[in-house]
Amino acid sequence: MDVAVASAEKLASYDKAPKEVSQFESPQLHDTRADPHSRLFVALFDGMENDVVKDPLHASNVGLLKEQIEENERDDPTISGFYKEGPSTRGGVKGVLDGAMGRTYQERIDFMYQKLAERTAIWLEEDPDVNIKVLSVGFSQGGTGRRFFQASPRARYPVCRE
Repeated sequence: MDVAVASAEKLASYDKAPKEVSQFESPQLHDTRADPHSRLFVALFDGMENDVVKDPLHASNVGLLKEQIEENERDDPTISGFYKEGPSTRGGVKGVLDGAMGRTYQERIDFMYQKLAERTAIWLEEDPDVNIKVLSVGFSQGGTGRRFFQASPRARYPVCRE
C-alpha cells in the first residue's frame, strides 16, 4: 500500500480552504431587491403514495416544502408554489393501477402547467415586465414528473416568455 505524507503546505491549505469557501457567493434564483420584477413559481411533485394533505405525519421533503411555501406566500406574493400528490394515492384499484402503470402521469404534469399558466396571467396583469423563474422539485417518482414539467414549458405553453 502506498502512503503519501502531507507536506506543511498541504496541511496549511486545510486552514485556508474554509476562508475561501466562505467568500463564495451563490447565485440567487429570486431576489426582488436586485430585480423588482422577479417572481418565482415552485412546482412540487410528490412521490409514490405520498400525499401530505391526507397523511401529514409521513410527509416527504416535497410535502414539507409545500407547507413552507404556503406559509411564505402569505407575506411574499412574489413566490408562488403548487403541490401535486404522488402517484398511487387514490386508493383502491385505480391507485394500484396508477402505481403500476403511471396512469396519472400526464394528468399531474398538465395540472402543474395549468397552475403555472394561471399564476403567470396574474403576475403579468400586475406587472407587464415580470421576470418569472420556475423551480421544480420532485421526490421519488415525482422526480420524473418534475423533469418533464421543467423540460419544455415554453414549447408547450406559450404563456411562458423567453
